[in-house]
Amino acid sequence: MADRKKVAFLVSDEGIERVELTEPWKAVSDAGHQPMLLSPKAGEVQTFDHLTVSERFPVDLRNAGATWVDQEVVTDGNLTTSRNPDDLPAFNEALLKAIG
Repeated sequence: MADRKKVAFLVSDEGIERVELTEPWKAVSDAGHQPMLLSPKAGEVQTFDHLTVSERFPVDLRNAGATWVDQEVVTDGNLTTSRNPDDLPAFNEALLKAIG
């Protein structure tokens, strides 16, 4: 795919709702792009299914930190964020639109 892009998923190192990572990750991957996991710490991140410990995922790169806004979807240049699982449909749509 000529327009294959790397798409960074910026998450904390723990307390991540699994579906908030895996659903957008799959949407990006299924669209032919390369998802990458960024977190403040190297190693792995821990996801949860509500309060139940779930899968761990390897971190591709460390990030220097970010500021978050409490809105369904926020796009700031090349950064697209959301806040909870209810936002996933809007987040996935905005994410794929941003990728092109």
